[in-house]
Amino acid sequence: MIGVVLPLVTETSHPYPFSRIKVAIAVWIFALLQSKSPNLALQSPALAVLANKNDPKKAAEINFLKNFIKLNYLKTICSTGSPLSDDNFQYVYDNIKKNVHLASIAGGTDLVSCFVLGNIYSPVYKGQIQNNGLGMNTDVFSDKGKSLINKKGELVCKTPFPSMPKLFWNDKNNKKYKNAYFKKFKNVWHHGDYAERKINGGYIIYGRSDATLNPGGVRLGTAEIIQL
Repeated sequence: MIGVVLPLVTETSHPYPFSRIKVAIAVWIFALLQSKSPNLALQSPALAVLANKNDPKKAAEINFLKNFIKLNYLKTICSTGSPLSDDNFQYVYDNIKKNVHLASIAGGTDLVSCFVLGNIYSPVYKGQIQNNGLGMNTDVFSDKGKSLINKKGELVCKTPFPSMPKLFWNDKNNKKYKNAYFKKFKNVWHHGDYAERKINGGYIIYGRSDATLNPGGVRLGTAEIIQL
């Protein structure tokens, strides 16, 4: 299966007198049209740049994507790198393609997999990741280790999974390994993401646990702060 990856293009990453939006979209469209790929993978910050409502020039630059380019072969868009906001979900279906599977995914390079990801057989809910990855007994725990529904907590995996790393090199008695993943909850993988499991089986990732703020006892993740 062929896929196309769209990196996040920054203002300083190319010497040409075009905006980063035009360059990124030109590369994206060229790759999609040349490969006739059904899959596009991109970083969620790239979508956030495209969906910026406060810059009419950027909006004008990307209108041709909707009006002149027919992405007939595109079936799935995977987004990763940081939480994908409600507005960015809406932007994809309003401006890129209506009948596409938008799959926000979350996992890590350390586990070479996703704890939560998309599923073509389930509905897509704005702002949510659809369900657990295959072989992943993913859940959201309170600080006391209790499973939560419709409440924010810590993203965990309750049992071993196929791609789970077994050790760190040069780590005597697995001390660093255990501190990295199993210190907070005994024999439960603690991934360090602040998350919420919804009653429909979906997940919302709010950012890293160690990056949350706690004003007045209410925890706010980085994704919530960005949306504000």
